[in-house]
Amino acid sequence: MARLMNWVRCRCLARDRQTSSQCQPAKSAARAGPQGAGGRMKCRQSPARVPFQPRASGTSTEDPMNTILRLAALLVLLLAAALPFGALKAADPPVVIGLVIPLSPPGDPTAGQLIRRGAELAVDHINGPMGGVIDGRKVALSVQDSQGRTEGGVAAYRRLVSEERAAAVTGFFHSSVNLAANEVAKELGVPTLGTQTSAADITAKHYDVAFRTHVIDPVRTAAWLDFIKARNFKKVSLLAETTDYGIGLLTETEQQSKERKLGIELQAITFDHGTTDLTPLLLQVKA
Repeated sequence: MARLMNWVRCRCLARDRQTSSQCQPAKSAARAGPQGAGGRMKCRQSPARVPFQPRASGTSTEDPMNTILRLAALLVLLLAAALPFGALKAADPPVVIGLVIPLSPPGDPTAGQLIRRGAELAVDHINGPMGGVIDGRKVALSVQDSQGRTEGGVAAYRRLVSEERAAAVTGFFHSSVNLAANEVAKELGVPTLGTQTSAADITAKHYDVAFRTHVIDPVRTAAWLDFIKARNFKKVSLLAETTDYGIGLLTETEQQSKERKLGIELQAITFDHGTTDLTPLLLQVKA
């Protein structure tokens, strides 16, 4: 099981950085398995960033169904790692997958509903064409509202693990919520799978239970700096919410711009996560 968990982790981290990721056995005898030879899989990554490559004209985007199928497959792998072999039978109760998403302000309810619809499609696919998880056991979704707040996300994660007996918890639109939940997941041992969270520390801390499907801040920043350079923009304003998501992208943009010596004048404007009217900020940019 430890090998499977680490294999999934390597796959997720490799997708984050768009770099090669290779696994090798750890040489620590203290962590060796009963045979003493297998060891534990560790993930190594190259820190190099890959420049953004624009999609060729006329190239179609990825089929959304492929994304759903990959998410379903990843959920199955997480389930297999979290549940003991021999404990899964078709007649057993459904395996619970927790979904922590923003369904009310100050979070983003629209994004939360979209993630929920995607998760429901994945569950339908697992229980239908895939025939359930190991030995045909069905999957059930348990949804919790984080409200886009760290305390709401932590409470939702704890509730799913302790009361709903979730085998894994996914969702996590807001980076701050995902980061906070990961600290609890590290202690409780039930894996998290971020879907739209981009803060690098979500997986950069290398927690064994922390996974993601979304590209991280350094790669996103490199992409729009390539765009800015291609358009020869010299003055750029950045509006960032005061969260791990907003400040993380702002900081990364300033850092990469200096490293690449792009000569861009950056105007950084921050606002509270709960702000609903950005008109004054836009007027400030216009001035």
